[in-house]
Amino acid sequence: MAQELTIKNWDPLEGTPDLTGKVAFITGGNCGLGLMTVKFLALRGAKVYLGTRDEGRTQTAMSALLAQNGAIKAAQLHQIHLDLADVTTAVRAADAFKEKESRLDILTSPSFILEVDHRSSFAFHFLLTNQLLPLLKATARLPGTDVRIVGLTSGAASSFLPAGYKPNFTSGDVLADPAPYYPWAWRWLTSRVFVLDMILYSIGKIAGTGFIRALQRRLDEEGVPVLCTSIHPGEVRTDKTVGSMVPWLASLVDGNFLSLEEGSGHTVFAAAAPQVREEEAKYKGQYLMPLGKVAKLHPLVENDEQIQGLWRDSEAAINEVLAEQGLHEMLPW
Repeated sequence: MAQELTIKNWDPLEGTPDLTGKVAFITGGNCGLGLMTVKFLALRGAKVYLGTRDEGRTQTAMSALLAQNGAIKAAQLHQIHLDLADVTTAVRAADAFKEKESRLDILTSPSFILEVDHRSSFAFHFLLTNQLLPLLKATARLPGTDVRIVGLTSGAASSFLPAGYKPNFTSGDVLADPAPYYPWAWRWLTSRVFVLDMILYSIGKIAGTGFIRALQRRLDEEGVPVLCTSIHPGEVRTDKTVGSMVPWLASLVDGNFLSLEEGSGHTVFAAAAPQVREEEAKYKGQYLMPLGKVAKLHPLVENDEQIQGLWRDSEAAINEVLAEQGLHEMLPW
């Protein structure tokens, strides 16, 4: 009987094919899960672009990867400047990438987090995906390609938001004020042990996961073989994870965390493992728990009215910001 694949026993190097000739774009790739994902994709032969803000830190990270992994060549690693706090840099980053490359096989994004203004992480990745989608589609139409979009999320929404909770997805305030109220359990209990606003964080997870599901539906209707998934990497020990909790709670759960290498394995699985494409009907548009287990994050993800409102109102808000900066509107999907 075959051993069940888990995040602990799945090897990203053995479990993925040769990626030579493939091109990947990873936002936030100079540290944490992003950097480990860069490492594994590059070790399998891919050329990887790291979308980051700090060029010096990124160059240091790339130099370390090259020094520690002789199989990775300098020509495989490149930086593209972007800033999650400035949504307009998504346009400039996409333009810079398209000047350098004629294909894009893998796009992965870090956690979707709705903040309290138009410069949210969700808005940024919504726009970046829009700007790169024509190239992703063109690559998917080439023979022998396997194009994928992977969004990182978590199970926070199922823990912090009631099943009937409805954010302001269907209002013009979707990006500026996504939380209509804070559940009583957060106000009186869990806010005492978390430093991060886990309600906004959870809304961001729903937004990103719902977007991936809706995007997959659009691509399927168009007949474009791009495969989209949202994945929970597992409970990984990162500075952000530990920093979101009060110290005593972080110490209490520290022994249960996955390593960065283990956590990045699920991203690599979703981005490149053959079985995801072989079983595409199972995986398309889905939220995945490690390793590759289809799950339900929150009822809102499958609420078409709410997600369509999120899409429509986010696009309107972003176009307003782009117009203010003299940039063109978002591209047709």
